[in-house]
Amino acid sequence: MSQELFKKLVDIPSTSGNESLFQQLVAKEFSQYSQVKFADILNNFTVQVGEGPEKVLITAHADEVGFIVTYISDDGFIYFQPVGGIDPDIAVGQVVTIATSNGPVSGIIGREEVWDTASAEPQENIIPYKDLWIDIGANNKAAEIVSIGDPVIYDMGMRTLPDSYILARGADDKLGVYALLELIKSFAKQPNPQVSLFAVTTTQEEIGSRGAQPAVNKIAPKYSIIIDTIAATDVPIADKEEIGDIKLGLGPTISRGSNTNTDLFVILKEIAKREGIPFQVDAEAGPTSTDADPIQISGIGTATIVVSIPVRYTHFPAEIFSWDDVENCIKLVDLFLKSLRASI
Repeated sequence: MSQELFKKLVDIPSTSGNESLFQQLVAKEFSQYSQVKFADILNNFTVQVGEGPEKVLITAHADEVGFIVTYISDDGFIYFQPVGGIDPDIAVGQVVTIATSNGPVSGIIGREEVWDTASAEPQENIIPYKDLWIDIGANNKAAEIVSIGDPVIYDMGMRTLPDSYILARGADDKLGVYALLELIKSFAKQPNPQVSLFAVTTTQEEIGSRGAQPAVNKIAPKYSIIIDTIAATDVPIADKEEIGDIKLGLGPTISRGSNTNTDLFVILKEIAKREGIPFQVDAEAGPTSTDADPIQISGIGTATIVVSIPVRYTHFPAEIFSWDDVENCIKLVDLFLKSLRASI
């Protein structure tokens, strides 16, 4: 398994609705393992490996959160809005990259400065996006460089940390896409004759899982596994009583709840226990807030489950995760694919 490949995925911006360049890299990586591939009008990219009777869909979303340019003032300050869920207080002061038609442009997210911090009144409310701007140092020439609608991402790549931990922008869900590529590679080398595997990198998940539904409708799978990330709670002040106890390094989570398939949960749990793969349980009382939600009710329905890689600081400028969890996620789903023999 290659961290170099994951870094390639991280380095390409892919805000919701602007996934084309990222999907081109995915298509290039997939092409060596499958001759059956297609894209749709929403830019979902699909490959098929195997022609067995059991259709299995595995998805990971290609998009990441970011921003979009909405207004450029006469004095060169660039205003923007979030694409996906990003708190404005997290954005303040961050260095960003604007993907313009002339290439990437660097800037910083600014706000009104507070000089005397000792006497300053504490902020009771989060500053709204309308009171933030991006400064690229171009003054009145900014509109000649940047255009309305240009996507914006945090200027953060990938860095290795101690204890097999990694920090990276867009780990949600470039980690899932990386896992999907590794699964296709493994399945192509050792296919299960009972399985037709469809791998899809979906678009626009961060703004409401819009790409997933047309993608799954075309395939009509019997089983669907969504590979995504999940917020780890092994940080200070996390309300574990409400949102659960999820730690980095203890394996991927398997979803269990009202919106996922109980039989798939049992099968994946038994595989993990039998093979000694560490895992955690993600209890979901309601919707999963992933592509699983529209996928499970598409067509006549599909048995659906979510396998997630824990990350700290979801939708922050960078997220931290354990590479061990990534490898165990891939191993667990790979064993499921290769052991599937009969209908549940």
